[in-house]
Amino acid sequence: GDSYASVTPRGSHLAGSVVLREHPASDADIPVQIEVRDAGGSLVDSERVPLRANGSFDFVSPAAGSYRISVKASHWLRRRLSSQALSPSASLNATFELFNGDINGDNSVNIADFLGLRSAFGSSSGQAQWNPNADLNGDGSVNVADFLILRANLGRTGDAP
Repeated sequence: GDSYASVTPRGSHLAGSVVLREHPASDADIPVQIEVRDAGGSLVDSERVPLRANGSFDFVSPAAGSYRISVKASHWLRRRLSSQALSPSASLNATFELFNGDINGDNSVNIADFLGLRSAFGSSSGQAQWNPNADLNGDGSVNVADFLILRANLGRTGDAP
């Protein structure tokens, strides 16, 4: 079904792509949270949309004017673009590059994420200690490859919404 059918056609069309760093698996169907905020930071629109295999997305927002657009995916850090002009007559085409390793979803890669990876280490999908957010490379198991991704991004913080 078309999840965009209920949105007014007079809105602003947002299309773009998301680059999920350190993720060799397909991006198809990975959900991303897209938020539209006004200059004061108030949430105007929030949509959860699935990425296509090439990382692209699109949705229609009722917002028109100048807004901050941010994108966040499960274990990736948030990326924000400031002062984006949205209007019914123009499409926003943007690329968001997201860094990997935010296992606990607090928008930073730190010791808490390391501890989350450690507790799921050695597990694979379906096992008791399995944590899908700790499978940073999407290969179905939590192993040294995931640790190396987390280590490469340790200390990074995502953008504020």
